[in-house]
Amino acid sequence: MRLLFGFEITRPKPKTALHPDYKTLVEFAFDIEGVSYYSFKNGVDWPTRRLQSINQFLREVDLRMSSKDLKELMKLQREAIDKGMMTEVVKIIITIEKSIDLYMELDTYYRLFSATYFTLKEDISDYDWDYNDEKIELFKKEKLDDFFFKGPLKKYLPQTNISKQDIQTLSKLSKRNKMFRSQNVLEIMKSLSENGSDSGGG
Repeated sequence: MRLLFGFEITRPKPKTALHPDYKTLVEFAFDIEGVSYYSFKNGVDWPTRRLQSINQFLREVDLRMSSKDLKELMKLQREAIDKGMMTEVVKIIITIEKSIDLYMELDTYYRLFSATYFTLKEDISDYDWDYNDEKIELFKKEKLDDFFFKGPLKKYLPQTNISKQDIQTLSKLSKRNKMFRSQNVLEIMKSLSENGSDSGGG
């Protein structure tokens, strides 16, 4: 409880899967290391704020990168255009295209699964980033193909006949793409910085 303009402000109590509003709407999904995860039986029952996060992460699955990464690339692109550095603009376009051309980017799926599957103690009326970062770390401790082939998760994969070997290959491609993207961003930032220094000293 805290004071705002002399009035007492109390935070709303978290709504878990056991809350009367949700208890009959959720169902068991899977276990990981003794922790049970649940999901809503019907998509229409999701709390609004949680659903907003799920929709955001679904877009990121389609983009094969996080919104944060895309915004960073767009910011660098605007800066490169302002400075007339078309070589850097082309690098950014190639970086984005390389991500979009991936069949799957697994980290975006981990984020989506963290929003769609929840524990009994988790507040499911919203999306807690810190709590779900911990969930993702636990997800990643699972053997890759075992995790992605848990029954409920398979429905989110791009095709039903994807194999465990495919997942392993896609994991390697995802890691290579992230490394390529990170290296490109660092090189572009360095180039933009050096260009800024040169123009400032003229």
